[in-house]
Amino acid sequence: MAYGIDNFSDGDTTVVRWERKKKDLPLILISCCMPYDSEAEPPPEKFRQAIRMWRHDVLIGCDAHAHHTLWGSSNVNQRGESLVNFLSSTNLCVCNRSCDSPFVVRNRSEVLDLTLATNLGTLMASNWMVSEKSSPLDHCWIRSRITLQLEMRAPFKNSQRANWDGYSAALESEMARRVQELIRRGKSIDSAVECLSAVMREAFEANCPISHPAKCGRPP
Repeated sequence: MAYGIDNFSDGDTTVVRWERKKKDLPLILISCCMPYDSEAEPPPEKFRQAIRMWRHDVLIGCDAHAHHTLWGSSNVNQRGESLVNFLSSTNLCVCNRSCDSPFVVRNRSEVLDLTLATNLGTLMASNWMVSEKSSPLDHCWIRSRITLQLEMRAPFKNSQRANWDGYSAALESEMARRVQELIRRGKSIDSAVECLSAVMREAFEANCPISHPAKCGRPP
């Protein structure tokens, strides 16, 4: 379920909270246009407030109107330096992976559109590219594959699912046979203890199925 967050949204910035499974942190989606004629240095205040509020699983698409070689611009301007200074104080990383120019007009092309995401190991942006598909605007389509890393949990034995009748029968059968063999060979008490432990472990393994944990953090 997704819903907008009005407190952090205005005419230039839209923030959406995507609720996932109960145990997962929400995914925060931000779309932002940073006006080139704004007197304030980028990013805008609503954008800054949203990043201060959420530091996990944030994905941002923005028209930065800022130049910096960090994301492939042909030069660096004051707006670009301001944005880079802000990014360096956060855990956001630039996902742009090529120098293809999303902004194209008749006599000029430039990298102005950025994809940003938190770099905490849970949110991964890959296959970033400027699409060759035509756009009605002077900004090209940007495509990227967004996935959330899954928490890999190992299969386990759940004793509540064990067949305890089968366990008892296997234990009784193997115990009688192996203990008699130990007595016949005159083995020590330590050997008998090791044998008993092995018999109990094997009986449990044979009569308790493997349980697979429910998947958590499934990608949207």
